Amino acid sequence: MMNPGEMIKDILAKRDSIQNVFFVACGGSLVEFYPPKYFMDAESKHCGAFLYSGKEFVCAAPASLGENSLVLLCSHSGKTPEVLEAAGLAKERGAVVITYAGVAGTPVNQAGDYHIVYGDRTEEGSHYGDSPVLLSLRLMAELLAVTEDYPYLDKVMDGISKIDTVIYNAMDQVSERAKIWGKACERENMMYILGSGPAFGNVYGFAICSMMEMQWQHAAYIHSAEYFHGPFEVTDKNTAYVVLESNGPARCMDERAIRFLKRYGAKYEVVDAKELGADIIDEKVVDYFTPLMFYKVMCVYREELAKLRNHPLSTRRYMGKVAY
Repeated sequence: MMNPGEMIKDILAKRDSIQNVFFVACGGSLVEFYPPKYFMDAESKHCGAFLYSGKEFVCAAPASLGENSLVLLCSHSGKTPEVLEAAGLAKERGAVVITYAGVAGTPVNQAGDYHIVYGDRTEEGSHYGDSPVLLSLRLMAELLAVTEDYPYLDKVMDGISKIDTVIYNAMDQVSERAKIWGKACERENMMYILGSGPAFGNVYGFAICSMMEMQWQHAAYIHSAEYFHGPFEVTDKNTAYVVLESNGPARCMDERAIRFLKRYGAKYEVVDAKELGADIIDEKVVDYFTPLMFYKVMCVYREELAKLRNHPLSTRRYMGKVAY
């Protein structure tokens, strides 16, 4: 399997240019693509970036999808029907297709021009630089380094070398806090998850996957800036909140929401990237790395809640059980 740098060089040898990038997946896999999409929005002057749920990509196919498009598709199982449909459409339009799957030899692996198999990140000692989110971040940094003279590829690579240390230290730091939070939220019927910047994908993912899917817990995701344009009206001292506080330019939006919760709320948990040690990564790129740290840290939180509720994270009522 080519590394991301080799892959980009090979792609650019076959295409005059890459004019746009489409990130396509479903559910938790879609969350993996939010930071690299955000990276492209923030750093690229010429290449558009778009994030699509698999079915929407097929049902409302973008007109700009074509021979100068790069399409990244991810399916943890390697069998997601919507992702396979999306791959077929991308190939029909002549786009370059890169597929990700957590298992080798799956239909998704075989659906692209290039394929990546990432490891089991639940294993002790896993290297998180091999996760879809950071593989995609590196791909985009490599692309911009070649096509737009992006100056911080070395800082991205340094961040990849440090991310394991950041993640394992952060998980250790929250272990006791997560138990306290789990006990406090054991009987909650509803909670709101706030955040911004590249970490907003984690806000979305924690609400729909960790809480709604895995805990049958009603939850809503809210952008920290948009909180003040309607949602803050339901704030009171009886409602539970979780805020993922970023470490880069978006931090000011999270801080504003936290100040309001300190004044008018009571049941809120702040998970602060800076406090958890993300700032050992260079400030020019740290914002793109905190989402993976947030994901692993929030796994600690959801596991504590699952234990207290005696509701295993693998329990499903409909997913994989009924036709849908």
